[in-house]
Amino acid sequence: MELLGLTIFILLECASYISAQSDLKTSPPAIVKQGVQRQPYRSEDSVELPCKAEGVPPPKYTWYRDDEVLEIGNDLRMTMITGEGTLIISKPEAKDQGFYQCNATNSFGTSLTIKTLLQLANLDRFPSRKPLETHTPEQGSSLKLSCVPPNSFPKARIFWSVVKSGQPFQPVREDARVSKDFDGNLWFGYVDKNDARDGAHYVCMVENPYLKTLVRGEDAVIRPSGTTISSSAVQVLWTSVTNALGLRGENLRLKCIFSGKPTPNVKWERRNGKMPTHRFEGANTELIIPNLQFEDTGYYECIGRNQETLTDGVRKSFSVTVQAKPFWIEEPQDVSAAEEENAVFRCKAGGDPSPFIHWFINGVRITDPNLPKNERRIQRGVHEIRFVNLTAADAQVIQCNASNAHGWVFADVYLNVMSEPPSFIISPKNDKISAGLASYNMTCRIRGAPKPLVWWVKDDTMISGGDKYIIHLMGTLEIMRVQSTDAGKYSCNARNKFGEESSSAELVVREPTRILMSPKSMTVTAGSQAKFICTATTDPDEMGNLKIDWKKDGDFIDYVAAQRVFKNRRDNAVTISGCIPLDTGRYTCVATNGLNTVEATANLLVLAKPEPPTDVSVTRCQGRSAEIKWSPGSDNNSPILGYTVDYNTTFAPSVWYKHDKVIEKSHTETTVQVSPGATFTFRVRARNVIGISEPSAHSKGRCITQPAAPDNNPDNVRTIDKSPTKLWIQWTPMPEIDHNANDFSYSIIYQRLDDGSAPRPPHKVTRFQNRLDYWLDLDVGVTYKPYKLLVQAVNSNGFGPPPTPVIGFSGEGEPNIAPTGFKLDESYAISATEARFTWDVVDPKAATINGWMTGYAIEYARIINGQTARRRRLKVPLAGRKPEDEYAKWKGSQASRGKRQISTMSAIVSNLPPYSHVTAYVRVTNKRYAGPPSNSITINTPEGTPGAIVNLVVVAVGSNHIDLKWDRPDEPNGIIVGYNVYFQEVIKTKDGRNTLGGKQPRLPQITLEPNTNPASYKSRLAGLQDRTKYRIYIHARTRIGEGIENFIEATTRMPEKPGRPDFRITDVGLTTMNVTWLPDQRRPGGGFFVKYRKEGRNYWEHTSVQSNQKWINITNLEPGVVYELQVVSYNGEKHQTGSGTKVAEMLGASAVTSSVASAGWFIGLLVALILLVAALVIVCYVKRKRAGQYPVQEKEALRGGYYEPEPEEHGFPEYNRGADPALNRSRGSMDSVTKPVESDSDSMDEYGETDPGQYGAKKHDDRGHEGTDPASPAAFSTIV
Repeated sequence: MELLGLTIFILLECASYISAQSDLKTSPPAIVKQGVQRQPYRSEDSVELPCKAEGVPPPKYTWYRDDEVLEIGNDLRMTMITGEGTLIISKPEAKDQGFYQCNATNSFGTSLTIKTLLQLANLDRFPSRKPLETHTPEQGSSLKLSCVPPNSFPKARIFWSVVKSGQPFQPVREDARVSKDFDGNLWFGYVDKNDARDGAHYVCMVENPYLKTLVRGEDAVIRPSGTTISSSAVQVLWTSVTNALGLRGENLRLKCIFSGKPTPNVKWERRNGKMPTHRFEGANTELIIPNLQFEDTGYYECIGRNQETLTDGVRKSFSVTVQAKPFWIEEPQDVSAAEEENAVFRCKAGGDPSPFIHWFINGVRITDPNLPKNERRIQRGVHEIRFVNLTAADAQVIQCNASNAHGWVFADVYLNVMSEPPSFIISPKNDKISAGLASYNMTCRIRGAPKPLVWWVKDDTMISGGDKYIIHLMGTLEIMRVQSTDAGKYSCNARNKFGEESSSAELVVREPTRILMSPKSMTVTAGSQAKFICTATTDPDEMGNLKIDWKKDGDFIDYVAAQRVFKNRRDNAVTISGCIPLDTGRYTCVATNGLNTVEATANLLVLAKPEPPTDVSVTRCQGRSAEIKWSPGSDNNSPILGYTVDYNTTFAPSVWYKHDKVIEKSHTETTVQVSPGATFTFRVRARNVIGISEPSAHSKGRCITQPAAPDNNPDNVRTIDKSPTKLWIQWTPMPEIDHNANDFSYSIIYQRLDDGSAPRPPHKVTRFQNRLDYWLDLDVGVTYKPYKLLVQAVNSNGFGPPPTPVIGFSGEGEPNIAPTGFKLDESYAISATEARFTWDVVDPKAATINGWMTGYAIEYARIINGQTARRRRLKVPLAGRKPEDEYAKWKGSQASRGKRQISTMSAIVSNLPPYSHVTAYVRVTNKRYAGPPSNSITINTPEGTPGAIVNLVVVAVGSNHIDLKWDRPDEPNGIIVGYNVYFQEVIKTKDGRNTLGGKQPRLPQITLEPNTNPASYKSRLAGLQDRTKYRIYIHARTRIGEGIENFIEATTRMPEKPGRPDFRITDVGLTTMNVTWLPDQRRPGGGFFVKYRKEGRNYWEHTSVQSNQKWINITNLEPGVVYELQVVSYNGEKHQTGSGTKVAEMLGASAVTSSVASAGWFIGLLVALILLVAALVIVCYVKRKRAGQYPVQEKEALRGGYYEPEPEEHGFPEYNRGADPALNRSRGSMDSVTKPVESDSDSMDEYGETDPGQYGAKKHDDRGHEGTDPASPAAFSTIV
């Protein structure tokens, strides 16, 4: 739309200009149509030399040939078109050649066209043709076929063709090996046998495209000699001129032709800068720089490389110099001026060499003495002529010519002197347009002399121009980058010294139509659905006019005719259902509101498997081959990759077989092998990346072959070990296509080899129905004896070729021998999973093996509670013993030489169960059976690293901690002494993927108390960042090291204010006390600290934040002082909640209190306290004897540890605490002297969550022993 608007604007400008000129009272002539600098012609065609000028009064025309007046009336072949000066020469002759120029003259001056060289087109013939030239180069050597083209105008096109008698010309395809130089010679980088072209002639052809005439040069034949081509290094055969001169704006061509085998790869470089815009031809042998510029001057290199050339390659340098034909820097322009005004003409041109400037007045050189003088004409230097204080007599035509050695430019302009007030040719009109246009022209055509000053006003504000507005020559206002703010009232104003005029119009600007979602190109396969979606919007006032429609390949879709194409009225999407290859094309969404139209295009490519080939026929059937020919079908937008031939026979007419031959895509005929005694029909399929076409129709004609004896015998003849006394002979049956004749069967002969028996009479085996294998089952009554087998194909025409003997054996039996001396190798250090065993060697040739000895099998198992678990087996093959050695003796070949004879075997078993009682023995094995076991031994494997923990779950999550629970490994492989916990931050990248941060250990790691091994364990991982995802790894640990990891991921919560904790004070001493807190059940907080101060003081002291325990000892207190305490639940600096205040009084006397140590009442009190402590000790002892049957909560209150019973079925709350006993004000007491036992975390066993029956129950240790587990709660009471 914008291009159409611009075109209309230009046409209106031109029409307005012409109209304004036609209304002028007087005007010097101005050339508006002229010829070209050089024009060819044919003697049989008329020649037209254009010449037309405008002027008032109308000009008269005169023609000059070679600067002499052409008397047109004296030559009947020459006429001028009425109303203009165009010259027509009918039946032109050779004498009509020359330089032609047309002069147009009226009373105000003379205008000149450029000079046109009229030249007769011609193409000379080659000199008399010489006899056929024969070239016999060695294969691999280079070759030049010469061509000296005849003269031609215009310039001829040169190419080489291959000509064969009775066939059309075939152009020689150029590439890096075969290339034509700029003179027309044809070069071969190296010659191979294919260049002979079956004796065809190479011919240089020259064509004149203007005359449409072709001449033929001399014939040449290439007959390569030699049989092989050796590799050769790169050499330069030919290059274009190395000091190249190019002209600015034209194309520069540089070329290198190399020899060498393999064909060199050619590359171009610029030595002194970046390569300009360029392209290559002839497999990179030719560099083309289009639109050459001065900055392209420099040095260029072509480099040829192949495998036989050094890395740097062979280089050829070119020096490029750029000069230029004259080109305008400042071209003279027509001037229309009023009387008494001034006029200036400037003529400035560039070029290399610098052009000469020549001025002319009415066609007369300004330096000509015959040119009338004009005092008001002033020439300033070479490039400017000025006229001052103009009068009507100064009307004239001025020419400027700039020329150098490469060409010239010519300008013909006029000076017109006028006097006229401004007037409107076209006034501005009210209009409505769309914002977003690149530009909009508000038309205003003005005329007047002198040329009026034109200005525009928008809403009473003068338009100042800049990059927003352009006021054109005749007055039109061009608004750039139209926006909604450009709406308003516009006034076009014009003024000169004779008057002033004004005209106004309203411009309404709407928001443009915009495509919000463009359709996306897609590639689909045939049969699928394609849907293009397109949405658009526009100005709210124009929404009623918004329409969206679709084009296919530039034409609007007819939805009635296109039955599979539907347009959705709701979203305007277009859907193509059941796509076929014909649906391929460009689909364009067209959105318009009537003011502007926008389009968005997407491509649809429908890929399908090819159409079947056609016209399949059998062109020859002879002996054992058939020739098939076909025509390709459509490739359905995916190139055909090749063809396959199918065939069937009369044996199974409904079954088609694929022929093995791979047929290239370029071939449409092939020869296939067929077998005797059958009738063949063929069909062909095409293949592309989508799939294989449907098969073609059956071939026209069949191939019927004559019967013959079998060509081969069955494959895969062998014996099968079915039974110890059976000789089971088996082979793969031959397909019917290989039978070659009727009455087909198999002849089987067998002979025992170890007892000198003669061959047995042949057994005949005919066809078994529906069998994949044929066999012969013979009861020979012996175990594992060698036999020679012969299986031969037979038909009515005779026997197949002599069969290849095959050695087989009757069936194997169980070995009757057991190895001796099986024991553990004490010299090899036993590990948790590995041990070495030794035993006495068994003679592999012993008859008691009853077969081919393959080696030994060590069988071992774990003993648990006196019972043997499932056994595992380690096969120990005999070193140096190959399967073919079994047949070597009977084939007469040499068996493999094994290792030197040894008396003892050994083997390492590397997957023993760690920390276990293991029993093991060894057996002899043949190919089918294992013999009796050797003596059995029992070993104890040492402790190893544990397996992975199980049942790892997240119990609770806070803002900076995660509570975890897990069960000990199913395979502890030793005594679990602790657990190692690590964690990594899971970081989400910008592209949505997860990556892991650095791996950090939990500090301290978890160490179990001696003689404990709880079945379940719980721990807290604290000090984490809020709202962060973590991956947490847990390894069980034995004394040997950490085992296999198990991991889980969890995300910490958003920080929140924790609930109010409670606490109790215990173990108050002289200078220390213990504080144990109970977190809030729903919002416990991630850490805790204690604030304390002397009673009545204002300043609080703080302990460190505790995350992994629920108690703290406060030290360095003062004896006898009363302290106020608070426990603060902590989720970061901004989320803290304090408890209520409690007080505690330290033991002893304060510094300000007098000693009471000597007081009698104090001594009595001390004795009473000692008795009370003794009573408590007795009570504790009784409780211990009763297995500590008291609530776990009491123990937890003393230890300060978590008590967390298992959650309900509905899930894990963050915390679920037991009841919190009331905490009263404590003054300390002598019976609270025990410090809580510190633990990294709490075990489930401690909380009574061990397996049922643990109290007093017996269990098995990891080695399978029976007894009481010293680490279980049944073995000890809770320690207070």
